[in-house]
Amino acid sequence: MYTKPVGTICLCHGLLHHYFYADDSQLYISFKPIDSVSKSEALRCIECYRTESFAWMNANMLKLNADKTEVMLFSIKHKLRHVENVSIMVGESAIGSKN
Repeated sequence: MYTKPVGTICLCHGLLHHYFYADDSQLYISFKPIDSVSKSEALRCIECYRTESFAWMNANMLKLNADKTEVMLFSIKHKLRHVENVSIMVGESAIGSKN
């Protein structure tokens, strides 16, 4: 119940999510891997979400554990080459994708 605002933040930035638990959340967004604009827009949405959710967490005395954060990409095999080296910043850490 106390993480409900995080779900609202997700939706505001175009991200979808599974239900949040005290120490686990799953966010997702889709984009066309061959379209660099679509990929850039998806990464921008994630970065904007990250900024706003970190501010909410700090205001509510919560902390994201960057060591447990993962970025996973799902695609058909021949399109994965278009989305290699995707990473997002989480705190001071750059989290690279796992294909």
